[in-house]
Amino acid sequence: MLDKKALRQKFSKSPEEYFAVKVLKDEGFIRKKCQNCNLFFWSTDENRNYCGNPSCSGAYNFIGKTPALHKLGYIELWQCLRDLGIRQ
Repeated sequence: MLDKKALRQKFSKSPEEYFAVKVLKDEGFIRKKCQNCNLFFWSTDENRNYCGNPSCSGAYNFIGKTPALHKLGYIELWQCLRDLGIRQ
């Protein structure tokens, strides 16, 4: 059985085989390599150079910075997720 490091190397060599690359790209994501740990990650920010790992990015900098474009209640969120499932 392969360990985590070996699996990451295997997945990194052919990401299209293991990840929904087309969907991610269609949604505006780009695949980047962290300048600190050298692991690959997906981001919509072309200028981002570090993955989301706190040891690489410096801290939990997402707290208080919601990526949501609109504030949604429980029902609205459920409807958006339902519509996303129908669209896919």
